[in-house]
Amino acid sequence: SSDLLPLVPLLVGLYIIPNLIRNHGSIIQVIAGHAHQYGEKFRHWSTAVFYSGIGFIFGLTPGLTTDVASNISYKLQKFWEQRKKIYDDRGSIGCLTAAESANNAAAVSCMLPLLLFGVPITVSESLLYSIISTKGYVFSLYNFNINLVVTLITGLIVVAVMSYLVSGVISHWLVKAYLWLKDRA
Repeated sequence: SSDLLPLVPLLVGLYIIPNLIRNHGSIIQVIAGHAHQYGEKFRHWSTAVFYSGIGFIFGLTPGLTTDVASNISYKLQKFWEQRKKIYDDRGSIGCLTAAESANNAAAVSCMLPLLLFGVPITVSESLLYSIISTKGYVFSLYNFNINLVVTLITGLIVVAVMSYLVSGVISHWLVKAYLWLKDRA
């Protein structure tokens, strides 16, 4: 009924927030340790490019798309780093870069079957397909509309770029605020 507490805010309040408060020192230490090293951002660009290609291919896996792409990329990078004896069990920026690059590429490539053939391969695509088809548009090779495809791809690119910019700025200022408060305490 409407007078009950919603489940998600309840879980956030009872579980996630206390864990963040309890572990904030280690979380901020990891973030702050890498925030001032601007060279780290570009050191793994070749890893990002390579695993974006892998993620693009695995993004075409029905139902699993981003999960398969990011997990396989992480394991491949970990294997490569272990062979070169540079893998650190506490965490690896190379492995994180591989997993995130593949995840982002898979998120784009999984849309291709829907856009080209009208075949949704994920739940979110099925929802999108349902919404678009209720408006009267049917995806097929005979009804291919380049304007719709360009609009969807442009929207995805704009959202991806804006998300990157906003998250980078917010994380930068949060780390600065934390370090400033930590110096004052």
